[in-house]
Amino acid sequence: MAESSLSLTYEDFMEHVARFLGFKDTYADMSDGNRSRADRIVQSAYRQFLNPPIVPPAVTAHKWSFLSPESQIVLASGTADYDAPEAFGSLLGTMTFSTSGNIYTPVILVGEGQIRQERQATEATGYPKWVAIRPKAFSGASATRWEFLFYPEPDGVYTLDYRYNINVNKLNVTNLYPIGGLQHAETMLASCLAAAERDEDETQSVQHVRFLARLQTSVELDLTMGADTLGGEGESHYHQRLHHTHDETEWD
Repeated sequence: MAESSLSLTYEDFMEHVARFLGFKDTYADMSDGNRSRADRIVQSAYRQFLNPPIVPPAVTAHKWSFLSPESQIVLASGTADYDAPEAFGSLLGTMTFSTSGNIYTPVILVGEGQIRQERQATEATGYPKWVAIRPKAFSGASATRWEFLFYPEPDGVYTLDYRYNINVNKLNVTNLYPIGGLQHAETMLASCLAAAERDEDETQSVQHVRFLARLQTSVELDLTMGADTLGGEGESHYHQRLHHTHDETEWD
């Protein structure tokens, strides 16, 4: 599905930042120096959007549902080690078997050393009961990659469902759209202007306040669109925390 024509792109953010700073307002017209400065601000703003500040009266920062997508992995008989997705950051929750009505229990996350010990003790096969996550050899030419180690070794084809936290790449002319889509485009733009304000005057003033207002709107929208956005607390629990302070309410 094509991206909405109302979505904002990297070049849009660059031009808004340029206008705020008094540069030429066309991306193509920026000097190398101005483009470098605007890019640095946009990347800072993107990090701020992805890892948002706490918006009072909430007591924890929001975790975006779109940063923890669902995925599947198909295990083949005789193969116990598999590459994690390229953007994999960490496993969220447990892996479960996708076949409805199956008798298998969820796959338990354990340490990589435990998998090695079990494999050393016995070459068991069957449906996988444990999984460990291990970093692959790091070359310096690319980001750290991860792999899944299963035990016992699969004795057939098994499909597992899981969710994971992703590592997001910077915005540029080929990676045009920020994750989150049209629904959060204005919040990302507000983050850009807040970052530009901070870069220009070393202050958090009008644009920062606007960003926090947009952020709260985006958080509320994300809660209606994504389940389990807070790693298991759920929407109702979040709203309790959003509308109460520490000394008013105790949470489990």
